[in-house]
Amino acid sequence: WDVPVQYETIPPYSPVNFDGIFRGPMALRYALQGSINVPAVKTLEWMGLDEFRETATRMGVRFLQEAVFGLPTALGATEVRLIDMVQAYGTLADGGERVPIYGIQSIRDAEGVDITPATLRGTAEQVITPQIAYLMNSMLTDNDARAPIFGVNNGLWFPAYPGRVAAKTGTTDNRRDLWTIGYSNNFVVGVWLGRHDDGATQNTTQGSAIPVWNAVMSALLQAAPPAGWNAPDGIVQQQVCADTGTLYDPNIQQCRNVRSELFWINQMPPPAGTGFVQDLQIDTWSRLRANQYCPESVVSERFLAISDASAVRWLTTTNEGRAYAQANNLPSASPPTGECAVGQIVPQIALSAPGDGQTVTEIVSFGGTVQADQFNRYQIELASAGSNEYRVIAGPYATQGQNIELGRWDSRSVPNGQYVVRLAVFSNQGGYVYRTITILVNNIPPSPTPTLTPTQTLMPTFPAFTPLPFDTPIPFGAQGAATVTPQGFVPMGGLSTLGPTPTVDFR
Repeated sequence: WDVPVQYETIPPYSPVNFDGIFRGPMALRYALQGSINVPAVKTLEWMGLDEFRETATRMGVRFLQEAVFGLPTALGATEVRLIDMVQAYGTLADGGERVPIYGIQSIRDAEGVDITPATLRGTAEQVITPQIAYLMNSMLTDNDARAPIFGVNNGLWFPAYPGRVAAKTGTTDNRRDLWTIGYSNNFVVGVWLGRHDDGATQNTTQGSAIPVWNAVMSALLQAAPPAGWNAPDGIVQQQVCADTGTLYDPNIQQCRNVRSELFWINQMPPPAGTGFVQDLQIDTWSRLRANQYCPESVVSERFLAISDASAVRWLTTTNEGRAYAQANNLPSASPPTGECAVGQIVPQIALSAPGDGQTVTEIVSFGGTVQADQFNRYQIELASAGSNEYRVIAGPYATQGQNIELGRWDSRSVPNGQYVVRLAVFSNQGGYVYRTITILVNNIPPSPTPTLTPTQTLMPTFPAFTPLPFDTPIPFGAQGAATVTPQGFVPMGGLSTLGPTPTVDFR
């Protein structure tokens, strides 16, 4: 994990990358070719200083007697000789076989007789497995893996010989040491630039050591083009999920970045669903890894399985880490360390009434069993068929028992249709158990209530008014007074017609 880390050494040590950027999980191929410091230090920490010294010595490195070793050794803090480094890289070029360096081809006496000692050249020795040497050669010749840091058209790249020229650079503090070492199957060239007094230089590896190395290597390869390396037995190519480093299986995991990688068949990557993101079968009640001793309530859950504490801190406490976790949909929980054992006490949970698939009406009584250690509560939940959105319809309750009434519910509170009923039981330790059945709600709709129309008030209707002509004779009574109909009505054929009150002039 390329993340900030502090080692509690004396004094404390916190390696940083040359550009100050932390990249999260990195494949060895890209960390090596990009000269990323933090993964190099963590690799040495994992390997151990004793194993490191033994391996380097096998490959031809002779450490100085006064050499001091520590985690900074991974970044060049322990001095080495250029000629020893060339021999170590030559071991990779020779497929893991170390051939001792020698300068005298032969010795002949005055008469021309060959008197070369048999031990002059030394004996070649296989000090690294051919498969590991081949993988190292594959990584150190990979310009695509180098390009994110050095660019595509860099001085370590020979387009005429793709995959046939390996190279690595290095720079110590204050640019005191400017290194470039590379090789083909037939040449090894090492360049060191620095001061005789070990002082700081005013140049860079890219601006000085790489051009010198490139010029020498170009001249050699023009005279004798390289052939490359043939893969030894046991080298396989597999698709991996570049996000996690596991084997890629589209049926098991979703992966944003898939690439091909080479492996020694004896050292394959973790299977899909493992690695630092793991899909595990978990007993929901005990929260232990499920097995034959707890087979009833099992779910697959995803966990973040990282033993590197610095990686966990980066993912959970920094903006960059949290953004990485969100972008890669990383889980936050760590996987359980234990699994169910012989004699594991499992909860007795059952939802027995109504029966699965039964039709229910009106008030429904749920029956079943709830008995478990570390019991906290249970509740009955409901969701529409095909939905996972449950709501509580009874409970929560804190009682236990066998073959008891678990709760009641009025089915008329929902429309008719198919539903899933879930008995959800919870433990004091965060565990749970679900039991589900399907029911069909089929209540008879109520009869419709008649709608009563309020009584309307009828207003009388009257025929149209026809005024009398002014010349109509008006009879007079015996006393000479005019006969006038009260309230302004004039009798007309038995019907009363509303009209103006007649005016009588007595002049």
